[in-house]
Amino acid sequence: MINMSLKNKLLLFALLPVVVIFFSLMAITYNIESNNLERNITSFKDKLILDRKTMLKEEIEIGVQIVVYQRSLGEQGDVKAALRNVHFGKSGYFFIYDEQGISIFHGASADREGNNYLGMTDANGKKVVVGLLRAARSGDGIFSYHNDKPGGNGLVEKIGYGEMIPGTDWLIGTGAYVDDIEAEVSEYRDVITQNMQDKAITILIIVLIIVFLITVAVLFIAQRMVHPIRNMVTNLEDIAKGEGDLTKRLHIEGHDEIAQLGRAFNLFVDKLQGIIKDVANVTQEVKSGADNINSQTQVMAEQLASHNNETDQVVTAITEMSATANEVALNTSQVAEATLAA
Repeated sequence: MINMSLKNKLLLFALLPVVVIFFSLMAITYNIESNNLERNITSFKDKLILDRKTMLKEEIEIGVQIVVYQRSLGEQGDVKAALRNVHFGKSGYFFIYDEQGISIFHGASADREGNNYLGMTDANGKKVVVGLLRAARSGDGIFSYHNDKPGGNGLVEKIGYGEMIPGTDWLIGTGAYVDDIEAEVSEYRDVITQNMQDKAITILIIVLIIVFLITVAVLFIAQRMVHPIRNMVTNLEDIAKGEGDLTKRLHIEGHDEIAQLGRAFNLFVDKLQGIIKDVANVTQEVKSGADNINSQTQVMAEQLASHNNETDQVVTAITEMSATANEVALNTSQVAEATLAA
């Protein structure tokens, strides 16, 4: 991260919170939606079961009215004949047991009539007739058990509903399998799950669009922020290499920190340009002074050379005069000696 450019850092700092918030919201939303899904499925299943129980209760009320009416006819009434052809749903029928568990009527199998089924149990050991009698006496009427469904595969849960017929010790009941409810619940689960997935995809698309817009905005802003900084870097590199154009200035807009930095850079270059101009002027003056000194030195050297020549000539003349004087002295000495000898 240290080696990242400023633009990439700005992009990272802008997108990282968005991504973190997005995944956090997705996790929270998924958890909430999952909990809501289970609650909705449970509520949906409970509603279907309640509707099924209500339907069974309404059917039993019809059956009770039929039995009461047929019994009110006396010898002309025939409860079994009246109930025999009454069917509802795919396989719904009535059955009647007395309190001793003897089958009075069975809409699906007349062969069962007259037999005692008080001890009949389902695969889980529940006594079916006993349970229905207890439920009917309590007023609730609902008793669930498992039974082999005709044409089905294995045991299926069945909701039984029973009600005591007024003026008798008879229990009239019916039942309904709930495997179709499980199928509806499974279909409902698939629909809700698909809706949740569609919602998640929609949220993901929206977030991706937001991320794209943020990326474009950050890149645009970063470009405006980085551009003057890059210009400063380029100018400073030119100055460091000795090839900088100190007449160039940064174009400043706004009053933010970047603009303040640009103004400070322009002020620095102004002062640097002034210092370099002063140094150049002083250098020119020093060069001019050095040239003058050099010229004067050359003149003095020429004068010294001339003086040296003149001195050499004087020395030569003196030497010649000295030689002449010596010769004169010698001649004088010889003349004197000759005079003395004469």
